[in-house]
This record gives sequence, structure tokens and C-alpha cells, in this order.
Amino acid sequence: QSRFRGHLARREVATRKSAVRRLELERLEREHAAVRIQSCFRGRAARHHFAERRHEDSMWQEELMQQEFPQPERFRGMALREDFREMQQCQASESADLSLRIEETWAEVLLLRQRKASRLSEVSRLEQLVELCSDG
Repeated sequence: QSRFRGHLARREVATRKSAVRRLELERLEREHAAVRIQSCFRGRAARHHFAERRHEDSMWQEELMQQEFPQPERFRGMALREDFREMQQCQASESADLSLRIEETWAEVLLLRQRKASRLSEVSRLEQLVELCSDG
């Protein structure tokens, strides 16, 4: 009996140790995951913060450059030419959009005409059947 009790005691101690070890490993994994999440969040926040700072710095530098080296005035003819080109490009894109819309509308019209024709042919076929039935 004493041997059996000793065996049970050793087994119980071993299971307790393994359970404690398993709980400790789970706790360490949870802590590690929490640290990873926090570091990711900190890294993301820091990247966002520094991106904002870089953007502000670049805006400030652009303003400073504009103050130090103002852009030369465009010639009147160049400005008119550029404005005319922009207007032509806008008109070209608008006309392309309109032509696409017109094509889509015509496609819809043709589909509606086909449906109407098929319905009319169905109606005429049914009328012929009614006439045949009433005659016969």
C-alpha cells in the first residue's frame, strides 16, 4: 500500500507540475500575443504620427520655397493656349461620354423594339389560333 500511495503521490505531483507548466505556457503565450498586438498598434500609431509630421513639413517647405522663389508669370498667349487646350480636352471627354450614352440608349431602344415585335408576333399567333378554334 505504501508503494501504491507513493506511486499515486508521484503521479499526482507530476500531473500538477505538468498542469502548472501548461498554465504557465498559456499565460506566457497570452502575454506575448498582447505585447505583439500592443507593439503593432504602437508602430501603426507612430507611423501615422510621423507621416502626418512629414506631410506638414513638406507643406511648410513648399510654402517656404514659394516665398523664396516665386513662379515666373506665364505669358498671356501661353496662358490662353493652355486654357484653350484644357477646354478642348474637357469637351472631348464630354463628347466621348455622350457618345457612349447614345450608344447605350440605342441598344436599349433596339432591345425594346425586338421585345415589342416578339410580343406582337405572339399576339397575332394567338389571334390566328382563336380564329381557327372559333371556325372549327
